[in-house]
Amino acid sequence: MVLVALATAAFAAWLLEVFAIDGGPFLAGLLAATALATLLGWRLTQPRPALLNWDGQRWSVDGEPGEVDVMLDFGRWMLLRFRPARGAVRWLPVPAAAQPLRAALYAPGAIVAER
Repeated sequence: MVLVALATAAFAAWLLEVFAIDGGPFLAGLLAATALATLLGWRLTQPRPALLNWDGQRWSVDGEPGEVDVMLDFGRWMLLRFRPARGAVRWLPVPAAAQPLRAALYAPGAIVAER
């Protein structure tokens, strides 16, 4: 969020310098644009909740089948890459990775459901 605000402010300073624009009304509009860009940047970087599911045969996220790869594993925190059959890759941060999830990710063929 702060990075977006700083980048917008730096761009505005560049515009003022290069085009020798008088600061008054331009700065007011620029302040509004900076606030809007900061809010938009914050909103777009918020993680969306996702339902990750392993049915014993395949992975799915929110009902969409695909493949899951472990990209980072820091014990209690993991970063997963979900590659759906169609569509864009999704990155899934998992803040409290439990042992059953870890077992399903690292040895999916070895898991046998107990009944």
